[in-house]
Amino acid sequence: MIYDFLLFENNRYAINHCKDVEIIARLLQAQDYSVAILNVGSEDTLCIDHSITHVSVSKKLHLLNERNRSGFLSHIFNIINMFIWHFHLRRSLIEVKDMYKQLYVGSYTNKMGLAWMSAINNNSNAFFWGLRSFWLSEYKRNPYSFEGLNSYVLSKYFYRHKNLKFFVSNELIKKEFEIIGYGDDRTVVREERVANIIGVIHDHKGKIPMFLSIGTLRPDKRIETCIKEFNKLSKKYEVQYVIAGNSSSNYEATITREIFDTNAIIRKNYRIPEDEYTRLFEDADFLLLCDVQQKSSVTNGTMNEALLNGIPIIAPNYDPYEYYVNKYGVGLLFDPNEEGDMARVMEQAVMLGKDYFNNNILNYQETLSFKSVSQKLKCDIEKLLIY
Repeated sequence: MIYDFLLFENNRYAINHCKDVEIIARLLQAQDYSVAILNVGSEDTLCIDHSITHVSVSKKLHLLNERNRSGFLSHIFNIINMFIWHFHLRRSLIEVKDMYKQLYVGSYTNKMGLAWMSAINNNSNAFFWGLRSFWLSEYKRNPYSFEGLNSYVLSKYFYRHKNLKFFVSNELIKKEFEIIGYGDDRTVVREERVANIIGVIHDHKGKIPMFLSIGTLRPDKRIETCIKEFNKLSKKYEVQYVIAGNSSSNYEATITREIFDTNAIIRKNYRIPEDEYTRLFEDADFLLLCDVQQKSSVTNGTMNEALLNGIPIIAPNYDPYEYYVNKYGVGLLFDPNEEGDMARVMEQAVMLGKDYFNNNILNYQETLSFKSVSQKLKCDIEKLLIY
């Protein structure tokens, strides 16, 4: 069988992006493309839509165990595993070279290797997810780091190989890619999330307002700042804050120290399973975000998950949040550099209530209906396909 699209995620650490592999497969399949997901890593266990065909490779992946190693040994094992992984990807692509017309290969990062990319058929497009435009020019800012040097090699390779193209998540990111030389012939907007059902869950009178932060928690999410600001609010109102998602042990210590012993904060320190993930959004009133501003525009999948579940956002006053809040009116913005401003905005949210944003969120959801996103993707992608 020769598939129109074969899809996988090349970044073995980005297990959350397997959800995007599945979403893209569903969008393409709805437009009558023949698609299959290639099981090179965790795709077979993390992609749960059984209507999508999976293809497995004959050679299994065998990585060294990096856990419970000393710092230096862990670093060495990580480097060895990187080469094992890249060789595994190359071997897998060679094995399926006659099974696809186009590829989706997942996240573009500056830790990718050319060894596996050189195994992509020259007469086929390979679409990467262009999360951040600055990764294509990082060598200009960090020329002597590994990522900087690899950024230089990768950027030159991509400029020469016109069959390597990008899915980008919105028009903000697309414009940044255009500035560095990747225009309409190399980029397609692929909305990061789609609305399968249009609707909101109305607020229940008497319910304690619940703020939610969810996802993989890293220092640049600034959860400790959210906790400090929430604690100011909780002294005036009966409110709740749920912090859900796993984190590193070092960062977890920071989170735990800020929570201390307050009963108004619930901490769920583990990877949230799909059913609980859905329930948390059903119970939440506002998604609380405080991400550090990035070097270039980047989407926030959790933000879109919230909006598609009818949850307004409270976020910093810069893109991408400023773009969506100002254009669609789906939440409130605060100044992260002004102490107390987040607490002030959270209080405003409590006063307005979740239902205040319902009509605006419904209008936003309409723009992301599965049918409209799928049709637009086909229209845009057809201009770039190689047959």
